[in-house]
Amino acid sequence: NPDIAEMVVKSLVTASEFIRVNQAESSKIVAKYLKMDSSLLADLTATYNFRISLDQAFLKTLENQSKWAINNKLTDQTRVPDYLDYIYIDALTSVKPEGVTIIR
Repeated sequence: NPDIAEMVVKSLVTASEFIRVNQAESSKIVAKYLKMDSSLLADLTATYNFRISLDQAFLKTLENQSKWAINNKLTDQTRVPDYLDYIYIDALTSVKPEGVTIIR
């Protein structure tokens, strides 16, 4: 459902922006939910870059993991799927076009 996908992407973009602007508060919220020390969580996530994107590296990672699974006989599949058939790019393109750098 394209409308639902777009609403989810809008929510993710809003959340990532909130995290970027309010790092300390975000750590406190998540730490409370996870029942852990917020300073520890802040230290763990200090180098994280929270952003919503679909990039070529993500697609390549999916393909490499599929090749690994096939080579190690962890699946009965013999071909790497074309992941572009399973990724709905339009939702992110409509909300945050600069977040899409997948080559189609």
